[in-house]
Amino acid sequence: MTITQAEHVHARLAELGPFVGHDPLPPNGVADGWRPCAELLRSAAWIEQLVERTRIGLALGGSVAEVDVEDRVAASTAHLGVLARLVSPAVALTALTRHAPDLGAHLWFRFDKHRLQARLDYAGLVDDAAWARADDSMTGPLVRALLLPFGDLLAGTTGLTPVIVLGNTASALRGAVTVLRGASPAVGSVAEQLVGDLLTVSELSGSWVVAPDGPAGRIRWRRQSCCLFYRIPGAGLCGDCVLTRVPRR
Repeated sequence: MTITQAEHVHARLAELGPFVGHDPLPPNGVADGWRPCAELLRSAAWIEQLVERTRIGLALGGSVAEVDVEDRVAASTAHLGVLARLVSPAVALTALTRHAPDLGAHLWFRFDKHRLQARLDYAGLVDDAAWARADDSMTGPLVRALLLPFGDLLAGTTGLTPVIVLGNTASALRGAVTVLRGASPAVGSVAEQLVGDLLTVSELSGSWVVAPDGPAGRIRWRRQSCCLFYRIPGAGLCGDCVLTRVPRR
């Protein structure tokens, strides 16, 4: 049996982990409630629903009342959840093909109760990534076309500060590099260079610093803001947090 290009791309991404190689979009995706992320990330109503479902999930996971999960904590966590599903395949595909993909059309979302699910429409994904680009920059097709507009609408809809939104975005990009390095040092090395360039020259450049406490020979990357996850009862700090200890409440 001849393997199609779509099947080949799915298999290659699946080798890099579940947040990279999403399952394929089913043929009846629209009827089953799936929508392309470019549509959803521009919908204030969908963002409100996303934040509320995230609040429910955090409350269930932490065995706390929903009222104990603050609005901005739910908003920040919802933001990070979308970014994890979006950024990882974008960085991986750019590292593999040297062309930034149009995930706005190829990445689809829907809710399963309070959980956000993601699927990829692999048909034409790599072909669409090679749309006459002269370089492999993700600044246009990823950051300015998807991440920044989504962050602006999220901030305007939920009241989450732009500083936290930009920090979350930069952190997700660095997190994708970490995931890819663990799955494939070769792919991770290319991703490190791509993301490093992106965080240096784009609108995200002020959202992070190089911390002085990194291991010998390695840069310790630290964001300039906190994602607020520590404010969930029983939670702690993330590894790249600007904070060094949990503040007193």
